[in-house]
Amino acid sequence: AMLAAIADPLREEDISQIAWLLVEDWPETWLPDLGFEKINEVITYSKLGTDVPHFTKPLNLEIRPAKTADLAALAEIEARAFDPLWRHSELGLSLAKQQALSFDVACIGDTPVAFQFSSSTIRGAHLSRITVDPSTQQNGIGSALLAHALAGYALVGISTITLNTQLDNVSSQHLYERFGFQQSGERFPVWSIQL
Repeated sequence: AMLAAIADPLREEDISQIAWLLVEDWPETWLPDLGFEKINEVITYSKLGTDVPHFTKPLNLEIRPAKTADLAALAEIEARAFDPLWRHSELGLSLAKQQALSFDVACIGDTPVAFQFSSSTIRGAHLSRITVDPSTQQNGIGSALLAHALAGYALVGISTITLNTQLDNVSSQHLYERFGFQQSGERFPVWSIQL
């Protein structure tokens, strides 16, 4: 009944997909009957310590705190990097910036090419997002952002870090594992329905 009540208003807002990240398994028994399909899983990682493996930082890369004026460009990077279901809007990034432990942008010249933001947790920090423009991936920018974030955590005495990524995002898993993150064993299925 709730799904039926919101479907038409969402369509009017040009929203064509709803997803549900399950943190408990009880809905799995009836989601298929509503037309939902399991489309992915979110896997969680953790790391104790802020050590960084050797990597080569791009020479022309500057990492600095994100500014409000950067958010439109960062939302465009999100649009190029992720399907609509996974991307953040400019408004979402603005809200994240207001609550972030750290929010950094990587620039080549004056052009933003990547960013990360993190939040505080009871135990330490949660790396909420690293997004690298697809046109600049595989050049060490993600490594540089991750190393920068870890150095920032160390400065404020944080040594326990968590993050999550999608099961099908293999490149991010390789990056995190190279930096010493280990899967925690928790996986959360993502179910979706097209409106």
